[in-house]
Amino acid sequence: ITILSIFVVKETVKPWQWVFFLTSFVGVVCIKGFDPNTPLLYVLLGLLASLCRGISHNLVRHMHGKEHPLVMMFYATLISVLATGVYLSYYFVVPRSYEWGMITGMSIFSCLAHYCMIMAYQLAPVAQIASISYLSIVCAFVVSYFFLQEAVSPLALLGIALVLLGVILDLAYKQKTAAPAQ
Repeated sequence: ITILSIFVVKETVKPWQWVFFLTSFVGVVCIKGFDPNTPLLYVLLGLLASLCRGISHNLVRHMHGKEHPLVMMFYATLISVLATGVYLSYYFVVPRSYEWGMITGMSIFSCLAHYCMIMAYQLAPVAQIASISYLSIVCAFVVSYFFLQEAVSPLALLGIALVLLGVILDLAYKQKTAAPAQ
């Protein structure tokens, strides 16, 4: 997302910010882990998904003031429905009654999160929001630990610490460089 922001929306990224992004990225790798047995196709699909996300977020920033966030949300959802519709036509299973409630809840919270994400990318520099978005993986681990009773490995804890360190250093650096000279 940050690399594309240099070309798409002409934002500048300072050298220290790259260090902070790398710190958070290493944290994500520690959390997720690396399996050398993962098929190349899945790695390439993950990279393609990351590229598409980067393009999407940069286009949201580029459209600031040109299009309403709800219109962008509508088209993003439409593209997702069309893209997954082919897959679902072969593998669709009718949800049970309690699953409809879960699907409804997930849909509502996803829409709210998507709207907030669009607003964030329109109101702040792309690099800053990209840095903060690393916190989502920390939130996922907190939820999985406390609500799903999943175990967290020491390597994952190190990863969480690195993600938090990278985000906090980036935000502090942004605040320090944005402060007026005295």
